[in-house]
Parts: sequence; structure tokens; C-alpha cells
Amino acid sequence: MPSYRHASFIRRSILSVLNQNLPGTELIVIDGGSTDGTAGILEEYRHDLAYCVSEPDRGQSDALNKGFRHVTGDIVGWLNSDDLYLPGAFRHAAELFHRHPEVQVVYGDWYTIDVHDRIRERFLSLSPSRRQLITEGFFCNAQAMFWRRSLHEKLGEFDLRLHYTMDYDLMLRMCTILPARALRRTPRPLGCFRVYAGQKTGANEAKVAAEHRLIAERCGTTWKYRGGGRLMRQLFRGKRIAEHLYRGRGDYLWSRVAARVQSRRSS
Repeated sequence: MPSYRHASFIRRSILSVLNQNLPGTELIVIDGGSTDGTAGILEEYRHDLAYCVSEPDRGQSDALNKGFRHVTGDIVGWLNSDDLYLPGAFRHAAELFHRHPEVQVVYGDWYTIDVHDRIRERFLSLSPSRRQLITEGFFCNAQAMFWRRSLHEKLGEFDLRLHYTMDYDLMLRMCTILPARALRRTPRPLGCFRVYAGQKTGANEAKVAAEHRLIAERCGTTWKYRGGGRLMRQLFRGKRIAEHLYRGRGDYLWSRVAARVQSRRSS
């Protein structure tokens, strides 16, 4: 869990991990030297954390690298300190890894939530596609994704030049070395991505675009900016709409579950 000045949210993020109640879970928190009260909250949970440090760093990629160096478990993931895991997410993912030893990545649907944890929208994970990731956008979300530590070691560390798009870079590297069958999608929502005014994501579109260009130049995917890549983007956009319409038939059940969870929190 990389953290920086999220005292308003980090307690809820920590509890969303601890309340998974899955034996063997370790939570590693790398804080960038926050001065907003985060350190006091981390001290409250010191005995529940496998490792925790609060010190200046070189950004989120640096914090992630520090954290993953301390991982000892076989299955890993990262949760930003303003986001949440959904109840049962760890056990569900662990069961899928156990039943399918050939699978290297498990990912599911996710919700966006507001500052009060109210669900705003459900996003459907899609079938894995490297070309779709390159040209049209994410088919999953890092806060609803888990992968094997052995895979992470093959991928190597996060690029310290990336401050906004390290999740995209991670998924692109996964899709580059893995066959599609090694990525398993589950229709179950696994995590929540928080959307609010002033958050880091979306704060600087020019820097995000520059990082995407950097990744494309490094990976040899600058073709996405040319005519063929723009056409492929439109084709994959149509595919996204079609998958959403097809899978939308099951949204009612999950929306009812989400509404029930929200009503219990409010009562």
C-alpha cells in the first residue's frame, strides 16, 4: 500500500485488507513521509502490519518498489491508500489461483466510490487483450487485480519516471509476456477505486499523456498514435460496448448486493 497524505482515507483502506480474514495475509505500507496525521494512524495498526515505513521517497513507483521488496507471500497486489478491497476478495482470488495453477493474474470488476464510500458506478472487467490495452484503454483495474509473486519478479521493478501510469505499464508488461489464458477474469467485483476532487489521478492530463508516450517509445507501441492504431481504438471501443451490453444482464444482482452493503454501513 503506497501512501502519501491520505489520513482521511487510509484507515478504511487498511481495514479493507485486515477484515479479509485470510490466514497468511501480510500488509506492507510505504508512506512518503506524510505530515497530515497518517503516521499516527499507521502507529495504531503497527502490530497488524508486516512492514511499515514513513519517509520521503521519489514518488509512487519508488514506494511500490520498496514495498514489493518486502513481500514474502505467493500472491500479491497493491491497493492505493484511498481505495478499498471488497469483502471476500482475497479468498475468492486465492481459490481461483488454487483451482487454476496455470493462471498468473486474477482480476475482476470494480466500483468507483465517493469520499463517503458510496458506490457511484460499477465497471466491468473485460477479456484480456494487449492490443485493446495499447489502443483503447484498461480491461481491468489494479485495485481489483492480483498476481503471482513469481510473475512480479520476472517483470522487474516499476519505472521511477512514471508517477501516474505505473499501473498501465505493469499491465502492458504482463500482457506482453503472458498468453491470454494466463490472465483469468472473474465477474465478481473485487475492489473500489475512489473518485474525488483533488485526487492525483486525472490531475495532470499533459503529464499522463507524456508518460504514455514514454511507455510507447520504450515498448515499441508508438504505432497506436498513427491511423491504424486510431482505427483499432474505435474497433475496441465497439467491443467494449458489446461486452458491457452482454454482461449487463447480471448487473442487477450485484447492484442489489452493493445496495445492501451500503444500507448496513449507513444503519
